[in-house]
Amino acid sequence: MTTTRSLRCFLAFVLLLFGCGTHNSFFGDGTDGGPDGSNPFFSFDASGDSGPCVNLACNVQSCGGGHTTVSGTVYDPAGRNPLYNVYVYVPNAAVDPIPTGAVCAQCQAPASGSPLPGAAQSDALGHFTVTDVPVGSNIPLVMQIGKFRRQIIIPQVNACVDNPIGQPDGMGLETETRLPRTQNEGGNGVDNLPQIAMATGACDQLECLMRKIGIADSEFSATGRVHLFQGMGGSTGPGSTDAYAFWASETTLAQHDIVLNSCECSPYERDTEGSAYQAMHDYLSGGGRVFGTHYHYNWFAPPTGPSDFQTTASWLTGVSLTWPPFYINTTIPKGVALDAWIQNVWQASPPPSGQIELEYTATDVAEVNAAEATPWIYYGNPSLSGQYNSAYLSFNTPIGAPTTAQCGRAVFSDLHVSSSSGGGATFPTECVGDPLTTPMTEQESALEFLFFDLSSCVGDDSQPPPPPPH
Repeated sequence: MTTTRSLRCFLAFVLLLFGCGTHNSFFGDGTDGGPDGSNPFFSFDASGDSGPCVNLACNVQSCGGGHTTVSGTVYDPAGRNPLYNVYVYVPNAAVDPIPTGAVCAQCQAPASGSPLPGAAQSDALGHFTVTDVPVGSNIPLVMQIGKFRRQIIIPQVNACVDNPIGQPDGMGLETETRLPRTQNEGGNGVDNLPQIAMATGACDQLECLMRKIGIADSEFSATGRVHLFQGMGGSTGPGSTDAYAFWASETTLAQHDIVLNSCECSPYERDTEGSAYQAMHDYLSGGGRVFGTHYHYNWFAPPTGPSDFQTTASWLTGVSLTWPPFYINTTIPKGVALDAWIQNVWQASPPPSGQIELEYTATDVAEVNAAEATPWIYYGNPSLSGQYNSAYLSFNTPIGAPTTAQCGRAVFSDLHVSSSSGGGATFPTECVGDPLTTPMTEQESALEFLFFDLSSCVGDDSQPPPPPPH
């Protein structure tokens, strides 16, 4: 046993000196631990197992029971708020481009690039620790949730210690461990934003919240990653076209990863241009992701919503308002994370644990069908009355399919995201304040959490979120 261990240590030393040293071009050319695996040496992981040395795996050092780690906090594109459930890993090969458009898979995009063991998912406070990280200079690190992806380069990773990363700017915004603000932000062919359809409306301003989340104004255009479609009374902007024609075209819907619908002040008939309800149904069932506020309940509720969507909840379609307190559903792991996340984001003046402050909450939903949908935020107290009404809910599609066969996701918010209205103004001049420094409200913060959950892998909400496949 002693002889074997000594031989392993000797070989590991030889690898670091000659065969598998630090590479500035971190995936090599196939002659020194390159993609074809031609390096004849062996590397050793933390468990002592041996195998062919390939690329950055050659730089992983055994630490005698310890680990080389990289830790930090991953943030939204603005660098403002930490994010939950972001997959963080070291790639051992070049990552693949992320295709645009809805795809019927539980995860919209895999974690490509042969992730090394030791990857992490960020917790409710955005913290992550990647273990058994390759040692040396210029080590790549990928942060990904859904089709949001950013790769950074860590200048130096030291062996057998933790290597904390993160670099706030002068305004307190994170610059290093945040998601990208633009597609291909780093010019590396890796950074990615999903393609988002943003339907504006007269009574809400989801497009302004997307700016607060950190998506750059340059992406709001016909050639950018956020395409504007004008709903009834909604704002216009670069390249914007009619939302009703957009909703009626399953082909155009399917070109987008996410569809966001801002309240139009009334539940207008959507089928003015054709079979919009069926097109949206098929988009969702084919892997699309949809978020709608308030009067967009008619995509799901009787009498207009498709019959299977109608069964997701007891839809009331009323116009009355309700008042605090509002409760977070902490019976599910993601609800526990949302509660912790709100407490963290609002730590200077947090709401009572398990509660959230909301404005302008309507009463369009009673209880959800627990077999098909998940309540996120509710009002009423089920511990006293046994009943509650939902302010936020989500459901996975196709309805009735096994969880492993569901690939789409819808989120309904029975409140306006913004207290302002679109009012037919022009984007981005309609938005008030600097998007990176203007504070978010609690309900904007809650929507940000749910927006990134909308992007993530579809799964059973009673279980912790699954990582993307690779």
